[in-house]
Amino acid sequence: MNKRTRLGIFLFFDDDGIVYDYVRYLLDDIKSNFDRLVIVCNGMISQEGIQILQKYSSQILVRPNIGFDAGGFKDAIVNYLGFDTVCEYEEVVLFNDSFFGPFYEFRKVFDEMDRRAELDYWGLTAHGETPKIYGLCPYGYRPRYIQTYFVAFRKKLTCSEIFRKYWIDMPVFKTFEEAAENFGCYFTKLFEDNGFKWSVYSDTADLESEQTEKNMSFHTFNIYEMIANRRLPIIKRKTFVTDKKDTLRYNWGGDLAKAIKYIDEKTEYDTSLIYKYLLKKYNLDDLKKSLNLVKVIPDVDMFCGKKLYSNKRVAVIVHTFYEDLLDYTLFYLKNIPEEVDVIVTNSSKEKIKLIEKKFRPILKNRLTIIKVNARGRDLSALLVGCRKYIEKYDYLCFLHDKKSSQKEYVTVGSFFSDLLWDNILHSEAYITNILNHFESNPCLGLMVPPNVYHGTYYSSATDYWTICFERCKSLMTALNIDVPLDRKKEPFSVGSVFWCKTDALKNLFNYEFNYSDFPAEPLPGDGSISHALERIFPYIAQYNGYYTECVMNPEYASAEITNYRLMHTETLKAIHKFPYVQFRTYSNMISSIEKSSREYNVLLQRSRNSTALQNPPTAAGNTVSQGTTTVIYQELGLKAAFVKFAKKRFPKPLYKIISKLLKYDC
Repeated sequence: MNKRTRLGIFLFFDDDGIVYDYVRYLLDDIKSNFDRLVIVCNGMISQEGIQILQKYSSQILVRPNIGFDAGGFKDAIVNYLGFDTVCEYEEVVLFNDSFFGPFYEFRKVFDEMDRRAELDYWGLTAHGETPKIYGLCPYGYRPRYIQTYFVAFRKKLTCSEIFRKYWIDMPVFKTFEEAAENFGCYFTKLFEDNGFKWSVYSDTADLESEQTEKNMSFHTFNIYEMIANRRLPIIKRKTFVTDKKDTLRYNWGGDLAKAIKYIDEKTEYDTSLIYKYLLKKYNLDDLKKSLNLVKVIPDVDMFCGKKLYSNKRVAVIVHTFYEDLLDYTLFYLKNIPEEVDVIVTNSSKEKIKLIEKKFRPILKNRLTIIKVNARGRDLSALLVGCRKYIEKYDYLCFLHDKKSSQKEYVTVGSFFSDLLWDNILHSEAYITNILNHFESNPCLGLMVPPNVYHGTYYSSATDYWTICFERCKSLMTALNIDVPLDRKKEPFSVGSVFWCKTDALKNLFNYEFNYSDFPAEPLPGDGSISHALERIFPYIAQYNGYYTECVMNPEYASAEITNYRLMHTETLKAIHKFPYVQFRTYSNMISSIEKSSREYNVLLQRSRNSTALQNPPTAAGNTVSQGTTTVIYQELGLKAAFVKFAKKRFPKPLYKIISKLLKYDC
């Protein structure tokens, strides 16, 4: 079979103008399949980026980011090249940088599709027919179409009048919705209706439904099947930031992580190309959810006695305060492998003598004891007292003793301490497995214990940022850390207990903190530099190109799953009594609760305003106090709001019962 003459048009877009390594890998693989490659840059591109792209083509068109990808492709076809030039090639391939890969050579993709000589145009994947979504598609619905991140047109089509007319008549799309429903959705059926034949490389026609509302993007919600069994050579970037609530409509939530594991183990593709981009561009909370960044580490030897970190230096730093917890601390320090150094800090000479007496016989010469200033507690001990020691090590573990005696029961605080220590220093084999896991995953930089939720810690889950968000931002600025941060997305973890590659936190360890940077006792309950530091460790690692995992031992993970299932089930049972909550899917339930909450708040505000007008405040000197009056107004407002809410959302018989009971009628 003679090789087709092939023109490639590559659309590049990055809002910072950076050409990431995954793009270079893509172009390195695909370029040999083209006789000519034109690169279109939508929007800005850095000078370094231009130099990189020039290695692949001397024909680089830089244009304003107008009309999305479709506008860039049109500019290249109609204005830059012209139809006569396009017609010279047997195949024209339009593709962009919105995906990672290839995991399999594009040469094999082109060879396979070349054997299908009957086709006039083709792509990698198709989306099944769906009802209208935005109402902008000329057909009144979305026909089955080629997904336009990669599409190829052959000469019979490119030299046709309908092809020319389509591109010439294409408007400038001003919104994503316009582009989505008038580009691939439109031309796939348009060309088919004019007698041209098409197909896709990784076909999903067998998975698509005649009930068109059930069709989906399989390259997003069934990606393991697509890559492992249908040989799709790419994975879309947006898959990693698709809302997990939406993902759970279509699969079990582990499909993406399973696909990444497959790519890592079964192909030659370096998944660090994916991680490097994700960590630069996306919020860590999104990645935590999409990639399930939780690791259960067994407490038995996983590596047949091998210590992959044998050429690395490792230390565990422990800050101690409570004398009566020294035996508790030593219990866990005994689990530390003998090749790992131990550094213990304390601010009291008397306690240091006791630590020497208790710890030295067990830990021997690998024990270093450092006297630190009490100001700043555990974090100043680490960042000021141990600064000169940290630079010696490749891996570092940090812990501190903990009581939380202010909690409602002594066990609430003590079990929080167990959560921290037992998920970090569970056993010698467990610690060895953690270090080997770091060595096996170059982009893993930090492992933290899970967040606490038992007792009254449960309420913390509603807002782990508390009042610290702005303080975290300013602290990260001081450390020259610039990563995506969002007040609406929860921090990855809260606390100062972790395992890390020291390189992952180098900005923090190299910063010259002083004891005076930390608040004096009594330490504020929230909002201090210490509270900010507890939240930013994962973001520092992210800035340095590392992701974070939550680590658990098997015993804790078993309890965690059981507890979450219990809390989820009991919550469902409780809210199932409310008729306005829908339960078809998890996302459906959440959206119905959010909608009802918004409606309730609007009604509540209206009723409060109405109550205030009908019942003006009492004059000074009346027997009813201002505080009591305020409470009465609030109760009246709540009652009115609830009854109005019931009238709108509940069946009429139920509303009548409610209004009668509350003696309030709308």
